[in-house]
Amino acid sequence: MKAFYGRNLENYNALFLGNHDALAADDEIISFSASKAYEDLGFALNSDPPLLFLFGSADSLLKAKDQLFEDINNFPFYTYINIGLESVDPPTLKFLGKPLSKSSIEEAFKKMLHINANYGNIEITANFVIGEGLSAEHYQSLKNLLRDAPSATWGKGVIYLSPLIDSPKKRELLPLVTEVKNAISMPVYMYLIQRL
Repeated sequence: MKAFYGRNLENYNALFLGNHDALAADDEIISFSASKAYEDLGFALNSDPPLLFLFGSADSLLKAKDQLFEDINNFPFYTYINIGLESVDPPTLKFLGKPLSKSSIEEAFKKMLHINANYGNIEITANFVIGEGLSAEHYQSLKNLLRDAPSATWGKGVIYLSPLIDSPKKRELLPLVTEVKNAISMPVYMYLIQRL
């Protein structure tokens, strides 16, 4: 990467580490990769603190030890970790083929809030699905979970609503985003990795 970008590296101040579930990697691999990239890619030369981005799953978040978050918090990056929580509704989780329970999603969400409240250099965000064919219970359980979040963590921990890939009219899902957004105080946005 260093050879490819050459002098243009000084125009970049962010690193995307890993793929779908980088948080599931060994703690030492995460620490080594972030440290090596910081040194080799010259992030120290930027005046702004560099950013680090990772994806994770509910399982990898729940399995991650406190020491990993201590280490990440001490990285020379401000770190964003996006967790795919998907749904709090058991039938929706089954429909999505996710071998997760309602309680594991709730525990992962609580851990997300705890980390956001206690680590100044880490912000965990969460994805939940929206789309045609999902039940009213999916949306109601989502609003209930988000509405009960303690206000101390607001301002960190954005919630992204991600359209199912096979939702034919994604733009028509925008009212659902507004409905969830109006029901809670946490920041809510449409996840735009897919074109609308």
